[in-house]
Amino acid sequence: MCSFYIKYVCTMKSTILTLFTVTGLLLTACTRKTVSHEDYPTTYTIAYEDGETFDWYSHIEVEEVVPFEFSDSSMISLIQGCQVTDDRIIVHDYKQHLLFVFDRKGNYLYSIHNPGNGPGEYLDIRSFCTSADGKDIIINDGYKLLFYNLADGTFQQTRPLNLEVDNPPRNVMFSSCINPSDSTFFLWTDMGDHTLYKYDGKEMTGLKPRKNYQLGGKKFFMNYEGKYLVCPDYGEFGVTTINGEKRFFIDFGDKTIPEEILPKSGADIRKLEKEPYFKTLFTVLEGQTGIYISALSPKTTYYDIYIDKVSGKILKGSTDPKARLNILQVEGDAFYALFYPEYVEDDSPLKQTLVTSTKFTDNPLLIKFKMKPIK
Repeated sequence: MCSFYIKYVCTMKSTILTLFTVTGLLLTACTRKTVSHEDYPTTYTIAYEDGETFDWYSHIEVEEVVPFEFSDSSMISLIQGCQVTDDRIIVHDYKQHLLFVFDRKGNYLYSIHNPGNGPGEYLDIRSFCTSADGKDIIINDGYKLLFYNLADGTFQQTRPLNLEVDNPPRNVMFSSCINPSDSTFFLWTDMGDHTLYKYDGKEMTGLKPRKNYQLGGKKFFMNYEGKYLVCPDYGEFGVTTINGEKRFFIDFGDKTIPEEILPKSGADIRKLEKEPYFKTLFTVLEGQTGIYISALSPKTTYYDIYIDKVSGKILKGSTDPKARLNILQVEGDAFYALFYPEYVEDDSPLKQTLVTSTKFTDNPLLIKFKMKPIK
């Protein structure tokens, strides 16, 4: 599992006051090759400036604040993933190896906590998603898919994954998983000859060849049209749908990591912390009026980007420690995000606004917001 991703998502609560930073070494390259973006319909150019901070508070309009119920049964520790449905909020607690399920007002309903290797049990929760018909929660433990009823959490069925992929066949474990239609699944792995696979219940078809050493993490994000976008592999910045349709390209100019230094091993990943380039994207969310991107910056800090699709204007900068949001998903032109009041300083304007408008608990807050038009 990717160390950067774990720090970004899994340990958001315990390390939210400290962003890991490594001083960049300035390098000069006379000739260097980066991934081409000429065949993407839209390219967004990001002009990186050292010292910029993303100003969330001045640009968001909060529409809804949902406090998660805090009780002996619903104490959240480390969130790795969260999904909002029409009537449920599903939270993956990485540390406790379980899923909490709340209603849309934040009231605790039930949890799924079945570690093991027996019927209805999972070895780990590598990822989760909802089924194509919206009736089930699907847990991917890397080897199989387990279905639980979304209404009450009762176990439904297990579907084994065909782990023998590629030529010659070899076993791999899968991380991200989605079920966009019927019995069709798309899975991502950092272990196979490909990173993206399509599974029809029998055969596993490789769709995207793996070129370099990869980092695990969430790779599939549904956009405002209901299409799943694929977060690009390490060192790549072109965003596509699961079916390969090219959507847009994020161009970091001379801050784009050159192909010749892309990692071939875990040791290479650690060496690249010192290289002054944008290295990978963590989150890609396309709303009706704007696009949110989370990236790993030249200084190995988390870097937020918002693109106003109407005006073409771009907000960008390192994550603001006083308004740090974990952006989850889109709904039309609105975004859902997690916010941890107790880990943000009291003089934060966003904290003051959110805490005074809702009941404060030791659990995080789920907020729904829209970005103000950027003119």
